[in-house]
Amino acid sequence: MAVRRLIEYHPHFNEIKEFYGDDKLRQMTDEFGTIMVFLTLTELMKGGYDIVLDVTLLDPEMEAILLKMITVGNYYALILMLAVSPTVTEQYLSGRAWRHTKETEQEFIRATTKALDFYAASAPYLRIILWSAYDKPPIYDGHISGCLDVFSDYSSRTDLPASDDDARRDAKIDYLESKV
Repeated sequence: MAVRRLIEYHPHFNEIKEFYGDDKLRQMTDEFGTIMVFLTLTELMKGGYDIVLDVTLLDPEMEAILLKMITVGNYYALILMLAVSPTVTEQYLSGRAWRHTKETEQEFIRATTKALDFYAASAPYLRIILWSAYDKPPIYDGHISGCLDVFSDYSSRTDLPASDDDARRDAKIDYLESKV
């Protein structure tokens, strides 16, 4: 489940798309999409469905709501995360041109760090599997409270060559099938 997949259900989706165009569509429907994720998540949890959320880490206030929902729903939670350098973050955010500025890059890094800190304090035994953009095997697999230094180290590195995306994806699938 991802915000970008739910915006088409906005009651004025076609009008917004026509007026603002594809480039501004996500910007104009982002709040709606976030609300829809939480409403949809609530309904799926009532039905006992397995759920995979495809989201970036959010500010701690939103993560607290999500953690409470997962805890109350008695769900097993696992965070899969990629640790990348600011350069890779910049490239990722540039694909979201409507919100890409130097300030949004810094905010993205700040929000990610704050969310990790929140989980380390609020759910220290939550499992996280951390990959880098450069290695096939995970760089960390354990309790979230132990990943912060590893995340900081890999996030600040710019000297590592990227590996093949397909090979890295296949290695992740193999790892998850054997460990989760």
